[in-house]
Amino acid sequence: MRKIKYLVLFLFLLPFNVFADCSNQEVVRYKKLATNVNYSIESIQNESGEETGTFNIIFTNLVEGLYVSNSFQYRDYKPNNGVATVSGYYGGVNNHFAIRNSKCPKVNLITMDVKLPIYNSYYKEDICKDYQNAPVCQKWVTMTVDEEAIQNYIDKNTIKKEEVINKKDVKGIFDYVFDYYVKYYYIAIPITIVILVLIILIYKVYKRKKESLF
Repeated sequence: MRKIKYLVLFLFLLPFNVFADCSNQEVVRYKKLATNVNYSIESIQNESGEETGTFNIIFTNLVEGLYVSNSFQYRDYKPNNGVATVSGYYGGVNNHFAIRNSKCPKVNLITMDVKLPIYNSYYKEDICKDYQNAPVCQKWVTMTVDEEAIQNYIDKNTIKKEEVINKKDVKGIFDYVFDYYVKYYYIAIPITIVILVLIILIYKVYKRKKESLF
């Protein structure tokens, strides 16, 4: 019994390498290589050229035994010439991937979150015909939309735009006079001068008559 206790204590005191076959220096080096891994997404289309709403995720720069792992699906994707293609992932899902090395497969060197967009089948329908720039009428969206959501967005934002336009259209008398003056300045300036001269002359005549009375 005492020998077993000593044996357990001896094993407990032994240095434990959490990286299995990898040394600490190797893990550091693999992590540095893993930071160079990039990804891009590619929409999958059917034979008719229509969007399926699924994607290929293409990982590149997978060198020196690096590969892609999806721990939630228990699937590993080994590269071919440094490239690994992950197929059939649906839009709207936040997918979690880890970059690992074949020498120490239980170590997540880095993790990568890939949020895929959602295909909006309404973007080419009549409801979006005049609103191609609206977020809800884009081909790819971040949230699922339907006709009701699109119509609500259009109604809400169209009303706001109309209110702004109506406010801009409301003008006072001064605005109209100013616009007329700017548009017909070549007529307005001479008329203004004549009126001012007449006012000055009338004032002088009035002043003289007033003085003559006294």
